[in-house]
Amino acid sequence: MAEEPFRDLTPEQLRELIAQGLVPRLIEPQPFNAPQGYAYYARFHIWFINAGAALLALHVIAALFHHFVRRDGVLRSMWPLAGRR
Repeated sequence: MAEEPFRDLTPEQLRELIAQGLVPRLIEPQPFNAPQGYAYYARFHIWFINAGAALLALHVIAALFHHFVRRDGVLRSMWPLAGRR
């Protein structure tokens, strides 16, 4: 089992150790309006927006494929106002 030497420290004690340079920082903190911090988070937001849009488009295309090509009733079973037959 790996040792966890900092587990019992309070957040204040850990901040003090980091400030003294005794515990390395994994990510250097950036102010919210720092250009490099903004660019870093903006890239993640844009990537997730694009990934979400692609996933949404894929689901819409798959639902339309099932409705118009396979005609297996998948879209009708998912549509809340279609009514169950």
